[in-house]
Order: sequence, then C-alpha cells, then structure tokens
Amino acid sequence: MTAADYAGIVEKMIPGRKTMLVLTRAILYSELEQKTEDQSADAGPHVLVVGAGGGEEILQLADGHPSWKFTGLDPNEKMNDVGKERIREQGLTNEITWVQMPIADLETSGFHGATCLLTAHFIPEDGRQQFYADIHRRLRPGAPFVLVSASYDRNGNPDGTSFFE
Repeated sequence: MTAADYAGIVEKMIPGRKTMLVLTRAILYSELEQKTEDQSADAGPHVLVVGAGGGEEILQLADGHPSWKFTGLDPNEKMNDVGKERIREQGLTNEITWVQMPIADLETSGFHGATCLLTAHFIPEDGRQQFYADIHRRLRPGAPFVLVSASYDRNGNPDGTSFFE
C-alpha cells in the first residue's frame, strides 16, 4: 500500500476524521502554546503520537508549528513506512523520531502532550488500562492527552459481518 492509497482509504472509512483532526490540533495548540510560551522559539513542545503509523496526526499537528517535535510510535513497520513516506512527501522540517514498539517498551518520557487517535481499539480490552497508564507515565504533569477511540462489537454484527466489511 502506498502513502496515497492509505490516505484515501482511511478518509472513506472514517466519517468525520478531518473534523477529529482539526479538534485535536486545536486542543493541543491551546494547551501547548500556553505552557511553552516561556521557552525559546527553538524549544517547542514534544508530542507523543501513539499509533502514528499513517502519519496523519503528525502532518496535521506540525502544520504551522515548525518548532514542535514528535515521537511517532507504532508497532507496525509497514504503517511506519507509510507515515515516513507521507511526511517526506510533504517536506516537513519538524524533528520527528519514529519508533516501532509497543508503548510499554518506550523509554522516553517528559512529553508535553500525547495523542492516541483510533488506535486503542486494537488493544485487547483487558490490556487497555495498562496501555493508558503507560502513555500517562510518559507525560509531564498536567500534559494534555487526546484520546479518540472506536467503539464497536468486536464479535461482529448480528448479521455476521464484521465492523471492517
């Protein structure tokens, strides 16, 4: 799958996705600009993007914020490759670190904010509390965390189809 393919497919699958990204950007901008005003212009906030593989959150959040730094975390190598390609195509100059691992294995902490958009539903229900705790532990005190999660019956629909059909 190419980066262009991914962007088109996801846009069709998730109604309201663009609005979700606009709201996420507005929330983080509002919170992070206030908390980092006392820093030098070169020391922008560092944002953790959990499930960053497709690259869309980083593209949206970086737009107009060249000093913001990102750590894009996704355990899926192919998705990370898609994200990297999309970022490269757009020519972003932000500092971006890509990591391919579960959040529990990430050693970096002290993030100014974090996002987890449409990713948590891939985590088994009995592991989600720990998943959220692992994200929270990597944030600075009071840092914003934007979570958007899909909600559907993991056992399929009554007609036998699955959510993704």
